[in-house]
Amino acid sequence: MTVDLGLGYPNKLLSAMASVALLGVVVVACAGGAESLSARYPDDVGIENDPAVLFADNFEGRNLKKWDDVHGSIVVTNSRPHGGKYCVEIEMVRGKNAGGDAKKWFMPGHDKVYVRFYAKFSADYQYNHHFVWLGANQRTNKWSAFGKAGLKPDGTYYSTGMEPWFDWGRNPRPGEVNLYTYYLDMEKDPKMDK
Repeated sequence: MTVDLGLGYPNKLLSAMASVALLGVVVVACAGGAESLSARYPDDVGIENDPAVLFADNFEGRNLKKWDDVHGSIVVTNSRPHGGKYCVEIEMVRGKNAGGDAKKWFMPGHDKVYVRFYAKFSADYQYNHHFVWLGANQRTNKWSAFGKAGLKPDGTYYSTGMEPWFDWGRNPRPGEVNLYTYYLDMEKDPKMDK
C-alpha cells in the first residue's frame, strides 16, 4: 500500500503559483475504525504511539525522514502551521515546476486502512492534477500501482485519488473535492481502457 501526498502535473497554460500546507498525516489499520481511535486522541496528540497506527507525521521533527520517497518543492516550514510549530509546504509554480510529493509504503500491506490528513491551500491556489493518492500494489513491486491511469485493475493493484477541481474556473478556490477510484469491478471506459 502506498500513500502519496503532493502537488504535481500542472496545466502549463496557466501561470500561477499554488501551494498547499500539509499540517499532519495519520494512517491507521484497525478493526474498530478510525473514528474510535481519533476520539481517544484530541488534536492527534500522542496518536503516533497507538499500536493501531501505521504512520503518523505532524512534522514537528522538522524533517521528512519518515517518508520513503520525497521529490520536488516540499519543505518543512514554520510559516503557516495549524497546530504545533511546523508543517510541510509544497509549492508549484505553473510553467516552472511540477510541485513536489512525498510517498510512504506499508509493505507487505493491509486489507483495510484509514488515512487522515489536514491541508491548507494558499489564497492563490489553482488546480493541480494530483493531490492525494492511495494505492495497493503487489508485494514484490512497490511501484506496480503507478502508471495505470485509465486502466481497469486486473486484481493486482488498486488506486484512488483525491484532488480539488475548479471546473474551469466555476468553482471557487480551492475547488470541489474530486474523488476517483480504479477498482476490480469497475466498468471499462471504452475511450480509456487499453
